[in-house]
Amino acid sequence: MNKEKAIRQNQKLRLGSKTFRSIFKSILMLLPVSIIIIVAAEVASLHMMDRLAEDFESRTVSRVLNQVDQDFQQAYMVTTKLKSDETILSYVRKSERNYYSEWEVFDRLRAIISGYNNIEELYLYFPGYEYVISSSNGGKESKNFQADKYACSYDEWLEALNSGIMGHFQTIKGADGEQKNIISTQPSNTGSLNTARAVVVLSNDYLEDLLKGLSLRGGEEAFVFSDNGLVIGTLSGQGDELALELQNCQENNISEIQIGEKGYKLSFSRSAKTGLTLVYATLKGVSYSATAFAKGFGITLSVLGAALLVILSFLVAKRNYLPIQYLLNTVKASDQELEQSGVMDELGDLEIYVKKTIRTRQEMNEKIRQYEANMKELHLGQLLFQGSLPETEELKQELGFGGGFYAVLLCVFEETEVDSEALETVVQEADKREILMEYIQECFPELKQFYVLEGKDGFFCVLNGDSETGESFRQLLSGERDRMKEILAEEEKIFCNCYLSESGQSLEAVHKGYEEVRLKFVNKEIQDKTEENEICSIDRIMEIIRKNLSDENLSVNGIAEQVGVTPSHLSRYFKHQMGAGVLEYIHQSRVELAKDMLKNSPEVKIRDVAVRSGFCNITTFIRVFKKYEGMTPGQYRESLGAKTEV
Repeated sequence: MNKEKAIRQNQKLRLGSKTFRSIFKSILMLLPVSIIIIVAAEVASLHMMDRLAEDFESRTVSRVLNQVDQDFQQAYMVTTKLKSDETILSYVRKSERNYYSEWEVFDRLRAIISGYNNIEELYLYFPGYEYVISSSNGGKESKNFQADKYACSYDEWLEALNSGIMGHFQTIKGADGEQKNIISTQPSNTGSLNTARAVVVLSNDYLEDLLKGLSLRGGEEAFVFSDNGLVIGTLSGQGDELALELQNCQENNISEIQIGEKGYKLSFSRSAKTGLTLVYATLKGVSYSATAFAKGFGITLSVLGAALLVILSFLVAKRNYLPIQYLLNTVKASDQELEQSGVMDELGDLEIYVKKTIRTRQEMNEKIRQYEANMKELHLGQLLFQGSLPETEELKQELGFGGGFYAVLLCVFEETEVDSEALETVVQEADKREILMEYIQECFPELKQFYVLEGKDGFFCVLNGDSETGESFRQLLSGERDRMKEILAEEEKIFCNCYLSESGQSLEAVHKGYEEVRLKFVNKEIQDKTEENEICSIDRIMEIIRKNLSDENLSVNGIAEQVGVTPSHLSRYFKHQMGAGVLEYIHQSRVELAKDMLKNSPEVKIRDVAVRSGFCNITTFIRVFKKYEGMTPGQYRESLGAKTEV
């Protein structure tokens, strides 16, 4: 033991030896290089920290601005929902008040905005009888409603409602002194001032909480303003004067402002979608606490590192490696203690957290894709039904229009009846849209892009493609339209009338095409109804059904051929006159005939009853009979006390 200690002591050099001085001198010559490298690395890391902090701040501001944009876009989408809600539209079109319907409208308004945290209230104003139906407090006289909700005059409130334009919002002063951000529109597309106005009121508390999330350093303020004035801000007691001052700073590239006794540094972010400007104001001289700590820690660490290098240089020069060996042993012992402490079990929780984070990001991406799809549908609806969007390259890129010509195709599915409709579920409107999209993609291969939107009259298809001329493009579409109608009738048993508009080279052709095909549809409806009234006779149709009720080949097509109209016209006319479809009436009549035979002719087998009643087979007979009577023919006969062989 003593021998080993003596050997270890002999490994050290004497401080006064030439060997020690030579080695130490060589190390000191290399030491400045190491210190310079440490300082350079520290400066680079500090610069990177500043850039990361600025980037983080910029992304946070951008995220909040996008969220504000999304909130306003959601409010616009609520107004779009109002225009397609049958309960609201049916009441808006009425000329007289209906108190029961007003309760239904109130209930629908509450249902529409449920789940929207950013919307405070939704109400309808009816100028014809000076009345307001609100999602928050039901119906009320308009003057009382205005006095309770707003600090402006009644005329100013009416002017704000009447001057609203879809896609823009207005700011008026509320009764509580806070600014109210509203979006007003008309549920029905008429220009009359007597038409009802729909108003969406955004929640100030929600927007203010959103802006407070920008307090990254402490003491920051955030404001949102528009051309109409201040929309919302985290600093209370500020109004349009602050908005004008901020707008002046933006126009003149002024990056600093004095608010009260505090000086702020400004950064502006403007939204091209809504025209809103987000102002992020930070106190001068204030930095992130984490950044300040990291800078101080880094400088201290650099100084200590340089001092440690000097000490290590001295030790290395003496060839005394014991301190280094001690450090290595300490690290090794720490690893062993960590392995025995059970801390490694927490890595399982970390894995769960990582998976949850990945799943949350995937859900967020899905929501973003859904939002983009909703915005695309909103813009397409404005372009088609209103023609209110200007033609821009950004809009074409968003909608994916790469062709040079546009046309509109209106597809109206006929109300035809087949035997399967009495026993099976008919094709739903949503399913028809999917089927139509599938066959357009198959039958119109030259299209660059197409969309299918459901309207009140049918499905409006916006078609975009290329051709040599507009006329050749329309002729090509016309041929493919006829081919699609034949395939739908043969393969899907779906019959539809298709109205094709003229083609055009600008986006204006989309709205013009919509007006053109609607006019064609209305004229065709008027012509068909006139022909029906001239040709059809309900007495003649009933006589044909009575004479051929026992004939299993009796069908809508056969009756229509005898009357001299199309099956769809016959179905529509019969339902209008009798309140039920042709097949439904035939089946009910056959069931009544079968019930009479089951009651008065117990010796007749059920199979023969089915044939004599006009059913093609006993299976169909049993299913139809059970549909209308709630029991099978055999159970019905037993209920009468009769016994017979099936």
